Amino acid sequence: MFEADFRLALKEKIDVLSASERVEALLGYKPKEFLLSTISLEGLVHPHDAAVVRQLFSPSSKGESGEVKVRVRHADGRIRCLSWVYERENKAQGFAILNLILRDASRLKHKDADPGAVADLMALMEGMDECAYRKDRNHVITLANRNFRRMLSDPSKGPRDLTGLTDYDPFSEEYADQSYELEEQGPGGSACRVRSATDGARKEGAARPPEVPRLGPARADYWAFHHHCRDNGTRAGGANFAGE
Repeated sequence: MFEADFRLALKEKIDVLSASERVEALLGYKPKEFLLSTISLEGLVHPHDAAVVRQLFSPSSKGESGEVKVRVRHADGRIRCLSWVYERENKAQGFAILNLILRDASRLKHKDADPGAVADLMALMEGMDECAYRKDRNHVITLANRNFRRMLSDPSKGPRDLTGLTDYDPFSEEYADQSYELEEQGPGGSACRVRSATDGARKEGAARPPEVPRLGPARADYWAFHHHCRDNGTRAGGANFAGE
């Protein structure tokens, strides 16, 4: 599993006390760059997640331990979806210590409650004309039908495997940001949220997605399908999202 450990002193200016060697594999920066404040961990955080991290790094924060989803910019410029597991220690000298474990969300493993339901869902997806996929709650693709894989593949090659990717891998950052925000809102009752893949506009649609096999109470995944077409070489489409 790709993960890295940090130990921070929550003072007026965050002091990085330690950073594990695995930081470079996860974020692309050497540990000493954080220790010497050449690189700021907070400065790598996606702007839309900055408020969560500011609260986490606040000396006055009351949360003792927990887990949050945070997007971070890798040294290669791409966004990575991470899980931050944190634990706070209150020190007698007047400042708190924050222990962090950063984990690559794409490497987190989940066990499906009902493998048979997963097979049924995949069969349903493969029988659709649309591009269909399923993501976990960390926004990582866990299933994708052939249409969706073919759409994102080199025509001269077979459909690529999309398992373990997030929208930040095959799509533009702007589009991936929109998908992430839409998914974080969760299913909207009987209506499906629909977004244009070309201009990013969002609107509420009344149509329901097809009936989806339930994966059990432990599996609250996102399920979505894309409508797409080509017009003078430009792909357009929308996405319907539902949650079990």
